[in-house]
Amino acid sequence: YAIWENEIFNRSLRRFYYLHSQLAGDLPEQKLKVDPETGVMRSRGRPVRSRYVLTDSSVQLGGRELDQDPRTGMTLYETRGPLRQVSQVTGLYPNDTWSGRYASYTRLNCHGGKLEVGLASDHGLFTKPQTVYARVGGQEVARVRVAPGAVADLVVPLPSGERVCNVDFEVTPTAIPAEVTKGFNPDVRELGIHFTRFEYKPRA
Repeated sequence: YAIWENEIFNRSLRRFYYLHSQLAGDLPEQKLKVDPETGVMRSRGRPVRSRYVLTDSSVQLGGRELDQDPRTGMTLYETRGPLRQVSQVTGLYPNDTWSGRYASYTRLNCHGGKLEVGLASDHGLFTKPQTVYARVGGQEVARVRVAPGAVADLVVPLPSGERVCNVDFEVTPTAIPAEVTKGFNPDVRELGIHFTRFEYKPRA
């Protein structure tokens, strides 16, 4: 809904693009293709250029972050040169920081280093600690236990020599609010943990 609200009512926006699937409503959107190594985004074969770009929280762009709507995660960037995607997060619920059991992070044009991930548990759903595992290439490289209602940082080492770095996360246990609260909270999603921050730090 946050994207639709801006697409329909924000008169300062001029062009609209999508990465994977076009939104319903038959609005004038163009498909973007991303170079898997450089992250450069192209439409109809040509790099896209725009000084200012508004995007949802699932896509991080190269450039300077000017502002973010904390309610929806919509982020305004000032960019230079061709539009370039630097990372993408999947497995989080739309316009939310909640994950399910699984989530993943992809860094394009990766040069090794580490990924720092901010996590937050919910004491209203969990009475025992949760564990978050990080895997690279199917192998566990880091894990952290998060107490109910607490926050924690998970530091994930990233391999050098890879142009694209992928990190897969698994959260256990998970909970369904409608079951935990016996229907007081009608949310039937399987919830894992809040992923509050992804910060990439390349190898020095």
